Amino acid sequence: STGNEPAPIVSGNGSGTFQFQRLFNSGKDPISVLALDLNKDQISDLIVANRGESTISILVGYGNGSFENQIKFVALNSPSLLVSGVFNNYTLLDIGIISQRSSQFDILINSGNLSNFYQNVFPIAAYPSARTIYDFNNGGKLDIAVTGRKYKTMVVYLNRN
Repeated sequence: STGNEPAPIVSGNGSGTFQFQRLFNSGKDPISVLALDLNKDQISDLIVANRGESTISILVGYGNGSFENQIKFVALNSPSLLVSGVFNNYTLLDIGIISQRSSQFDILINSGNLSNFYQNVFPIAAYPSARTIYDFNNGGKLDIAVTGRKYKTMVVYLNRN
């Protein structure tokens, strides 16, 4: 999807075939999407990075291939890459947003209420191009690594939360 068009979702039939696409509203110029269970109801939800309006959209899943209307949050300038993991001491999945234009990493800490996230912003490598999360220091918590194209660098944040 580009511009202001709805984002298409195609559900699988479990036999290698797919159903007809369904359209869901997200934001302007959606560029990245994650499927995850944000509210621990055992149903997949969607997170969409909307580069054209610097927002993310959360679409809470019903479990039948359809979703609630989007919940929008203002994000960093031009969000482009998404990651998810438990970045604090709780068991809820948090959202990581990487902005290519501002070279920042934004962690939205999931409070359990999908309309309220706590935000932490960190500087990262210039022109981020790839990311991964892993427990690099065996500290029992997820860390993040982000590569930067401009200076051929990588930034690693070790989670000490």
